[in-house]
Amino acid sequence: MNVQRYLSCQTTSMFSSIMIVKINFFRYIGMTYVAFKIETVKLSSMNLQDASQNWLRLLKSALDAESWGQGLDAVEIYSRISQSILNTPRDVLSSSQIRSMSRLLYAVKTRADQLECMTIVSSTPTRQEMQSLEQFITSIAKNPELEFPFKIPESADDLIESSNKIVTSNIDSSDDDDSSSTSETHTKHGDNAKTKKQVSVIKAVSKTANLLPPPSKLPNQNFPMITLQKIGLKDAARVNEIYLTISCKDKAGLDIEPIQETASTSHIDDKHFIFDQVVHFQKSHEQFPRDGAIFFEVKYFKKTLAKVKCFAFLEKDEFKPGPLVLELYSKPTDFRRKKLSLLTKKPLYLHIEFALY
Repeated sequence: MNVQRYLSCQTTSMFSSIMIVKINFFRYIGMTYVAFKIETVKLSSMNLQDASQNWLRLLKSALDAESWGQGLDAVEIYSRISQSILNTPRDVLSSSQIRSMSRLLYAVKTRADQLECMTIVSSTPTRQEMQSLEQFITSIAKNPELEFPFKIPESADDLIESSNKIVTSNIDSSDDDDSSSTSETHTKHGDNAKTKKQVSVIKAVSKTANLLPPPSKLPNQNFPMITLQKIGLKDAARVNEIYLTISCKDKAGLDIEPIQETASTSHIDDKHFIFDQVVHFQKSHEQFPRDGAIFFEVKYFKKTLAKVKCFAFLEKDEFKPGPLVLELYSKPTDFRRKKLSLLTKKPLYLHIEFALY
């Protein structure tokens, strides 16, 4: 007859461990043999196991979002995984566990960059490679020596340490210290009481444009050209700065030409962001699918993450030269145009000028 009982008691050791006492009773022909086996499980390892289960759940959600074409939702989920990894206490973790976490951090950050920029910033990781991370995440707490499932640069091993050095820096500064450069690490001490300010070392800088030049003129081909004039937002002053991602989609929501992005603008005039930027499209009016549409995603920065504010679209049957006013719809962007909800009932729109040349 075997009986196992688990008695746990908290210890005050420097490792803040839990001592788990496993008592095995074995009865041998009228004699009782008691064997004690003491196992030490660090609280940090147990917390890491809980954290890795959360990362696994979030990873599956991000992959689901990708499969539905909701790239920006996936970016947000990947960002949550990254933040969770960086926030995980590491003081009593093994070097192998920290290295595994750094590799995972590299993978989710790189994948998020790919989806956010809609450009290939790295050949890896692909969506299939991200799926292969499920077993790796499960093993981080118990078997951190497990080989990473795809090739990544050696610098990924130290990503956690380097990220923590540049994410934020808490500095003491007096009230008249606002004009000093945030790159300085020292603080000025005035006679007034100092205030604690959290200064972000990485700030969302103004975004540069990623717009394509006019395509070569072809016989009997007319190419669309759109001048982005302005867009109205009721909370324009609070958003401060926005930019547009312009994409051309077919009815299934698939890209039919390269995605373009405007430079960011902070020029506000009566609740309207002023753009005055020109977008040249690479497919001619004649080549453009009959059920296709041009999408305009309004994006802003929340900390360093680009997020969608709202979107508008112009279907092919609306391709008419002259000024046009497009309604704004609530996120998430529905490239299939099936579930649309107006952003506001106020007379605020995206103003463009359409032309064929």
